[in-house]
Amino acid sequence: MKHELIGILKVLFGLYSPSTQESRVIEYCYDHLKKSGWMPILDGVGNLMAQKRSKRFQPLLNAHFDTVQEESDRDGLGRTVFDPMTSRFENEGVMIGCDDKAGLAAVLYLAKHCTHPFKILFTVQEEIGTKGVQRIPDDFYRDVCWAFTLDRRGSSDIISRYRDRVMCSRGFLDKLREFGKRRGCSLEEATGTMADTYYISGFCPSVNLSVGYYNAHTRDDFQDLNDLIRIIRVAWFSLARAEELEQAGKNG
Repeated sequence: MKHELIGILKVLFGLYSPSTQESRVIEYCYDHLKKSGWMPILDGVGNLMAQKRSKRFQPLLNAHFDTVQEESDRDGLGRTVFDPMTSRFENEGVMIGCDDKAGLAAVLYLAKHCTHPFKILFTVQEEIGTKGVQRIPDDFYRDVCWAFTLDRRGSSDIISRYRDRVMCSRGFLDKLREFGKRRGCSLEEATGTMADTYYISGFCPSVNLSVGYYNAHTRDDFQDLNDLIRIIRVAWFSLARAEELEQAGKNG
C-alpha cells in the first residue's frame, strides 16, 4: 500500500495545477480510473464523475483537482521528495499542492483496490470559490447515500458543519468515530471554512476528513504519508459498512 501511494503522490506532486490550470492532473486521474475499470465522465468545465457499477444507493468520495500555487513553484516541483525517515513529502521553498493532491491519491488508491461500491466526484476550481462543485447536476446525487470529502488538513479532523449548515446527524458522526477507532484513528470534530462538502451536504449526509497534509497554501506545506494511510483505512472500512453508517445517520 505504502509503495503504491508513494508512486501516485510522486506523479501528482509533479503536476502543476492551480485553479483553472488543472488539465494535466485531470488527465492523469481520468486515465488512472479507466485503467482501474471505472467509467469516468468529464463535464464542460473539467469536473470528473465516475462509478464502477450501479447500485441503488452508494457512498460518494470527493476531492478537488486544483491547488494554490504560484508560477514560481512550477519549475521546482521536480525536486519534491519522499523522506522515508519522516514519512513525508516536502520541497523546501515550493508549494507542492498537498491540498488536495492527498485526497486525489486516497480516492485513486481506493478506486483500484476497494471492491465495495461507491461513486467519485473530483472537482475543479474549489480553491477560488468552490465553483466546480456548483456545476454538478442534482441528479448525480440521486443514488448517493452519504459522502466523504477528503480535503482536510491534519490527521484526525471531522468537519460536519460549515456556516449555518449542519451536514450530518449526531448518529452519523458517532458511528464514523467508532469506525475510526476500529481502524486506529481517533477522529474528532473540528471547525473549517469552506469545501465542496458544503454543497454536497444539500443532497446527502456529508463530512470532510483529514488526509494528512499540513501548512496548506504555504511554501512549508508537506504531506504525511502515515496520516493519509490511516484515513484511507477508515474510508475503506466505512465503504464496507456503508449501510450501517447510513442507518446510523437516519437514527441519530
